[in-house]
Amino acid sequence: MQATTVALSEKALRYLKKKRINAISVDPLESPCCGVSEVKNDSVSKGKPKKDLSAYNVATYRGIDVYYPYYTNVDSDVLRIDAERILGYTRLYVANAKIDY
Repeated sequence: MQATTVALSEKALRYLKKKRINAISVDPLESPCCGVSEVKNDSVSKGKPKKDLSAYNVATYRGIDVYYPYYTNVDSDVLRIDAERILGYTRLYVANAKIDY
């Protein structure tokens, strides 16, 4: 399904507020299949997208701007962002990414 709204987990919100990050972006794969944007689960970057902003939707969730490409495929209409901490490093990821190979 195509994402129409966004949601961030409490863990992701705490991390972003602590680091004073007010914008994140979901980056599509470099070579999407069949012209449809797919996302990897580790494709979340801090800050605004580096590519053309006109290709992105923007939604604000509790003070955090989330940029995601039009036609982002996830398993529901809500794009869910979560955070995990591994070996002292916290990374943001799309918790419900849908990838068809």
